[in-house]
Amino acid sequence: FEALPQGVPSAGMKSLQQLHLSSNRLTALPSTIVQCPSLQQIVANGNIIDSLPDALCVGSDGADKPPMPNLKQLTLCHNRIRKLPDGFSARFGDIDAATGICKSGDCTVDLQYNPITEADDQEHDATTDTPKQ
Repeated sequence: FEALPQGVPSAGMKSLQQLHLSSNRLTALPSTIVQCPSLQQIVANGNIIDSLPDALCVGSDGADKPPMPNLKQLTLCHNRIRKLPDGFSARFGDIDAATGICKSGDCTVDLQYNPITEADDQEHDATTDTPKQ
């Protein structure tokens, strides 16, 4: 499927800890994903996701604290992500040019094999694991 059904995930899924969505044809992660405060792991490898919701980096209610405080792993390898949302580096750290991985605090984000060209103020191509010049 290309999109999750309307309302999935939702605020009613407060105890959801893992979300595995690999090898579908998802084009996006829904912004409602941040309504699952217990989420510890999101794996969505091998889709056609081309961007991430801004709500991943900034609380949707405008709060200073980031959403999903329990998130430990966000794995989005082999997608089509070109641009990261504003605040991505502040929330998750800078992408390591050699690995396509970033880590901030307890959370590790794996963006290997994505054609990222805009990552906040840095440019990086996680497809080839080399920094852009």
